[in-house]
Amino acid sequence: MRECVMGEQKTTLDSIKIKELVKNKYGIIVKRIEPINRGTANLYKIQSKDGDYILKEFTSKRNKQTIIKEINIIKFLKSQNLKVPEYIETVEGDFCTEHEGRIIIMQKFIKGYEIKNNTGNFGQTMKSAEVYGKLVKTIAKYPEMSTEKIIENNFSKGRMIDQIGKIQVLLKKCEEVQSQQIKEQIQKDLKFKILVSQEILDNFDFSIMDKITMMNSHGDYSVQQLIFDEKEQPTIIDFEKAKKLPIIWEIIRSYCYVDKDAKNGEINMETLKQYFLTVQKYVKLNQYDLKYAAKIYLIQLISSTYGYKEYLEDNSHDELLQFALFRTKTCRYLYKHADEIGEVLEKIGDYHYTNEVKKMKPKKDQIGKIENETKSMKFRYTYNKLVRDKIPAEINKEPGRKCQYKILEDKEYLKELNKKVIEEANEFIEENSISELGDLIEVIRAIMKIKGYTMTEVEKAMKAKVERKGAFNDKIFLEYVDEEQRNLKEEKELNKEFRKR
Repeated sequence: MRECVMGEQKTTLDSIKIKELVKNKYGIIVKRIEPINRGTANLYKIQSKDGDYILKEFTSKRNKQTIIKEINIIKFLKSQNLKVPEYIETVEGDFCTEHEGRIIIMQKFIKGYEIKNNTGNFGQTMKSAEVYGKLVKTIAKYPEMSTEKIIENNFSKGRMIDQIGKIQVLLKKCEEVQSQQIKEQIQKDLKFKILVSQEILDNFDFSIMDKITMMNSHGDYSVQQLIFDEKEQPTIIDFEKAKKLPIIWEIIRSYCYVDKDAKNGEINMETLKQYFLTVQKYVKLNQYDLKYAAKIYLIQLISSTYGYKEYLEDNSHDELLQFALFRTKTCRYLYKHADEIGEVLEKIGDYHYTNEVKKMKPKKDQIGKIENETKSMKFRYTYNKLVRDKIPAEINKEPGRKCQYKILEDKEYLKELNKKVIEEANEFIEENSISELGDLIEVIRAIMKIKGYTMTEVEKAMKAKVERKGAFNDKIFLEYVDEEQRNLKEEKELNKEFRKR
């Protein structure tokens, strides 16, 4: 293996050094080493008789403290049953070591595939939203993270003023670009950034940022931080930038990086709306989040010099330039449509009363209609579903909120209870919590009551079935049955009988 530059800095390692380090520090005998060109760190796939691993050599800018912080976050998320990388301990019991002043870590290789930016179909786009929602809901339980001055450094008036000055410097540097076409495009983009930045400075109320929801989050979430297995279940990687941040920024940003319709900077309003609705199954957003999502992302993007700066310093960074051009296309779209996006998203405003009412939120396949009633931005959420007895009172005691309900006849009541069994079973499958199990049992009790069944009768029926068929204690998973061919009538009767087992 040749010495190579894969990340931001030249590696301190070669094949001999890697083999020695991995053997001495991790007790693993290396069979093969393969460089991986991805991200800012230097990555190597390590193959051994015991399995495959990833060795990661961080840049000199990364200190041990920040790396341990990232490791601790991932260990926490793993304890909460999220799919994240699994780190390997050294023989000394540490999760990282050093080589020539650079921090080294090892983790298990994650087998799967990645989705490139702006190649996701609708299903993959919604999967990105769902994974993000679950991540934020889970990482909210982690001890509160630092904001690391994220507002000051990305969404403030002072930052925008500073960036205008830096963009003006880059404009002068454009004269050194050899390609006339590229030079003109960069100049056009940078001038656009200055004009829009100035307009935002003159018209945007930056105090709005005080009303935006701040939560623990990934910090760099996109579809490229997901590795999908054969069952399309993704592992979330790279928590280097995890911090407390404006959650709305990461939602709309991650949408723009996954949806294939956003490839040229444009946004599919309907898909974006569904993306937000999917996230909101797990994360509470206020009306300011929704109204100003597009403008907040525009503020961060329009004053960014990333990609342009790197290319103007070194013309070999063509990939970074293309990324910068893509982001400015997004800026142009946001600049024209930010208010429209705000209106669309505002109409999906999410109201949570109690934890129970939160469960009432329409699912993706049963959103129901959301009707704009007045210009004062009141909304009607149509649910048409069975709810617990105290829910209407909980809703009606909230200022500005009223609900309408009816009392069902027994026949309709039983029909809705049957639907509720499926709903609660799915909730339990998703969360596997004692609370969700309790909800499922409560619905079953209601069915017993309306059907006139007593617990004694149910237990008697259960006991009889156990005596005939057994219980589920032995964890038996039936794979298949080989049978001789029978006539269709006999086959039908046998299948009917088998389904009763």
